[in-house]
Amino acid sequence: MKKTAILLVLSSCCLWSAGQESSNHERLQFVSNLQAGLLDGNANTAFQLQTINGIRYKSWMTGIGVGLDYYRVRSIPLFIDLRKNILERKETPFLYGDIGMHFSWVKNSEDFAWQKITYSNGLFYEFGGGYKFSLPKRRGITVSAGYSVTKLVQTNYGYGYCPFIGPCESGPVDKYDYIFRRLSIKAGFIF
Repeated sequence: MKKTAILLVLSSCCLWSAGQESSNHERLQFVSNLQAGLLDGNANTAFQLQTINGIRYKSWMTGIGVGLDYYRVRSIPLFIDLRKNILERKETPFLYGDIGMHFSWVKNSEDFAWQKITYSNGLFYEFGGGYKFSLPKRRGITVSAGYSVTKLVQTNYGYGYCPFIGPCESGPVDKYDYIFRRLSIKAGFIF
């Protein structure tokens, strides 16, 4: 009798938890999104990679992303991503927004015979929309287009003329503030 009661309690718990799992949109889920794409702006066209890992609840997804950005100066964007599915379906359009910092991934300084060049880290943000196509086992493929902005300061230190051997005083300093505005087109895989 005692074993039968324990079996009934355990089986009803299993049935209850199975009933809970069928409602996938009502619980938190871990989600990964791998994306590759192109950035196109005035300077050139460049390749980009991103991975975003976070949680999904109902039609919202938020996570932390990191990537590689090869536009003009190679950098690593580190950002917070927020997404909203428009429809409550497996295949749906979505909107997204990213904000964070990008870190220049060049030598800390580039030294030449006549100058030294350094790059700063700066603000990164992107927003846009896309469409999610459904695959089995809660996976999906996404395509998206957005507007991406990075800010960067390039500083050039010039070397002065040295008639004698020894340390030279640096010449004038030139600073260039860049704001890279680009169109971002990406395809991704969500799992």
